[in-house]
Amino acid sequence: MKLSLKTSIIFSVIFITVFFGIGMAFSIFSYSKNIFLEYERNNIRAVTESMSNEIEQVFQHTRQVLETLVVQDHIVSPIEEGVGFQDLEMAQHLEQYNIGGAYSAIYVILPDGTTLASTDETFVGKNYGFRDYFKKALNGEATLDFSLGVTSGKLGYYFSHPIYSSKGNIIAVAVIKMKPEFIHKYLEKVPLQDTDVLLVDEYGVVIFSSRSEYIFKSLGVLDIKEAEKAGSRLKGIDISPLKYTILQESLSDIQGVEFFEIYDEGDNELEFLGVKKVLGGLFFLVLEGEQKSYFSNASQISYILGGLIFLGALLSSIIISILITRLLRPLKALHKASLRVSEGDLSVKIRSVGNSKELNELVSTFNIMIKNVKDSRENITKEIKEKTEKIIHREKDLQDQQSAILNILEDVEEEKEKSVDLARDLEKFQLAVENASDHIIITDAEGITIYANNAVEKITGYSKEEVLGKKVGNKELWGGLMEQKFYEKLWDTIKNKKESFIGNIHNKRKNGDDYDVFASISPVLDKNGKVVFFVGIERDVTQEKLIDQAKTEFVSLASHQLRTPLSAINWYAEMLLNGDAGKMNAEQSMHVQEIYRGNQRMVELVNSLLNVSRLELGTFMIEPQKMQLIDIAKEAVEEVEIQAAQKKIKIIKKYPKVLKEIDLDKKLIYIIFQNLLSNAVKYTPEKGKVILTIKKEKTGILISIKDNGMGIPKSQQNKIFTKLFRADNVRETDTEGTGLGLYIIKQIMDQVGGKIWFESAKNKGTTFSILLPLTGMRKKEGTKSLS
Repeated sequence: MKLSLKTSIIFSVIFITVFFGIGMAFSIFSYSKNIFLEYERNNIRAVTESMSNEIEQVFQHTRQVLETLVVQDHIVSPIEEGVGFQDLEMAQHLEQYNIGGAYSAIYVILPDGTTLASTDETFVGKNYGFRDYFKKALNGEATLDFSLGVTSGKLGYYFSHPIYSSKGNIIAVAVIKMKPEFIHKYLEKVPLQDTDVLLVDEYGVVIFSSRSEYIFKSLGVLDIKEAEKAGSRLKGIDISPLKYTILQESLSDIQGVEFFEIYDEGDNELEFLGVKKVLGGLFFLVLEGEQKSYFSNASQISYILGGLIFLGALLSSIIISILITRLLRPLKALHKASLRVSEGDLSVKIRSVGNSKELNELVSTFNIMIKNVKDSRENITKEIKEKTEKIIHREKDLQDQQSAILNILEDVEEEKEKSVDLARDLEKFQLAVENASDHIIITDAEGITIYANNAVEKITGYSKEEVLGKKVGNKELWGGLMEQKFYEKLWDTIKNKKESFIGNIHNKRKNGDDYDVFASISPVLDKNGKVVFFVGIERDVTQEKLIDQAKTEFVSLASHQLRTPLSAINWYAEMLLNGDAGKMNAEQSMHVQEIYRGNQRMVELVNSLLNVSRLELGTFMIEPQKMQLIDIAKEAVEEVEIQAAQKKIKIIKKYPKVLKEIDLDKKLIYIIFQNLLSNAVKYTPEKGKVILTIKKEKTGILISIKDNGMGIPKSQQNKIFTKLFRADNVRETDTEGTGLGLYIIKQIMDQVGGKIWFESAKNKGTTFSILLPLTGMRKKEGTKSLS
């Protein structure tokens, strides 16, 4: 059922007024409740502060009385003299401090726990050594505690303080037991209605309450340790929990006066608690108030406001009904005109109605709308005619496009034939890759294998199914035998630098056998330079390595065997030259000199071959010791200076003023200096110069040996560190070199963690550079040292 506009407006006004009124009533109720509540909180805060200060003053006064008592000579002297139990004079002195009868007893306890004297004679001779307040005072700590008295069975507050002798030793403990009513009288005078007061200890046990049923109960559930400590004070009393667990758990965090709201399910009421710490947390003062009175006051205000709003809504509805009835009469004319328009009569035109500006504007808008509808009909008819003509033209265009598509299909067919031919070529390429003797794999950008050829299983022992989907280089497959730094460098080269890696890798087959491969791993990039795939080709060079090792071992064995006859030749030649076998003529001496020099070259060659074999077999040792690099350089320079002087070559030395000692193997460093310096002198023409520079840099210690000799041809520079290689221009001028010196130096630098490189130009000279780590050489275990 649809409502009229008049009824809808009236109901809307009533609904909005009532809704707004209810909202206002709730807001005022909440606001007034908070005002009353905050007012009461301020009252409780002030009362809590006042009561806690009064309690602290009482406790502090008693402490001052006790502090005065323990230093009095008429108390200390009798104890030092060993007075007997309940000495009359001491008892009278103790009684003088019980001002106003506030204390149940004032007594002195000896170190063994026995009461020496007391204002209450029933205490004398009894042992209170088990009490915590006695134990703490005996350890030099003045303390305040409460518990049920052993003698009286009543609650008491116990103040204890050590009594010191004239020499500073603890000779007794003085105790004042305060009557609980002396404190509780301050707590009973609460100046607020419907408010209860509680005094609780640090464990949450109620010592005093205006509600007697709360006394000796805990605010909440105590844990085992708290129950034991509270029970030691109130022996024989069952400490049951109250409803204030949230306050029990928050006692240790109380600062100033804090408030808690707790819902009492039994009374179906919301209560709030004001809590204040007393004597630094030894006690807590709690004031408990009910919130029902504040809700009642706030509710009365809300009811009055709600009634006024309801009457206002009723009166507003009557007035609005009368006004709307008069304002809506002109709309009937608009309704009749709209019905004619809906039947297709667009000649309708409505005259102005009523005196309302808004209704006349509506009539004007209605007339404009009818005119626009009429114009729209005429425009639509015109557009339909134009679009029909366009459709005819488009049909012709479609026929032309159909012919063009047929031509395209013919071109596509030709491309299809080309694709088939390409597929055949790719199939041939795939067969060639699948049956290649080298191990070929393709991985994604993260190293996960997506293709492997047949040689994978032949070389590694793993089937394609075991390889696909797994990461290459991990220990699950054939990788993981190289050092972690090797794999990090390999990955950085191919993924980050996007360069190809070419080198030897040591792997393990599925059956556990080790093998070596010569690997080439290249990244495949997309048009944006991003890595898409990696292609890896590995050739098994295990057999070649074994052959190289056998050759090296043969060279080592042969060199060892040659050393003995060479040493004999050297020895006999020296004997002949020294005349041990008789004097020789000049011609004989010349021939023996040639034998001796030739034998020396042979010894050098054998020593070089032995060094090469030890480097390649890995049997040579590195034994670094702390020493000065410059001292070794000076010895090497002295050795070549004779050779340099013969050619009038000047050796220039550039050493740093200060250079710390580092770990060096003297023999290896000497070999490096000796080889590079002798080469520089040998291949530098007469009157040339050689510059030896040593300096410390951030990355290490740099050694450079520069000459202005014949240099190294550019086309042969990439072979300079290979075994037995000598440049063409060097072989023409000096036929006695072995081609092993630079190879040995390169192998040594690789083993000790250093670097060697050079810069050279033919007929302009060469500069060899060596970079040693700042930490020096790394130690290496071995069986042989280099010669």
